[in-house]
Amino acid sequence: MHHHLAILMTAYNSGAYIEAQIDSILSQTYKDWDLFVRDDQSTDNTQTILSEYAEREQRIHVLTDGEKRGAKHGFMWMLQQIDADYYMFCDHDDVWLPAKVERSMA
Repeated sequence: MHHHLAILMTAYNSGAYIEAQIDSILSQTYKDWDLFVRDDQSTDNTQTILSEYAEREQRIHVLTDGEKRGAKHGFMWMLQQIDADYYMFCDHDDVWLPAKVERSMA
């Protein structure tokens, strides 16, 4: 499936802060995006949080491949799986200002 803008995030034991980052992406002024999150076998509640977001928001997709890859190799794996015109990478413990995607796309 082809996407206009794919936002890629890798997560590992991100339960304490991943909701703030996802909420900041949901609050973006630019709306034509899909968020793909690859969980790197977290042992906390990260997977539960991601599942709940994915159920509520059709632009959020959780990817798993059953391997422990780390952030760098996780991002490279995601690039091989997802076809998009544009990609943005985000940290699981960041918070984006509301116009970040709009300004980046401009």
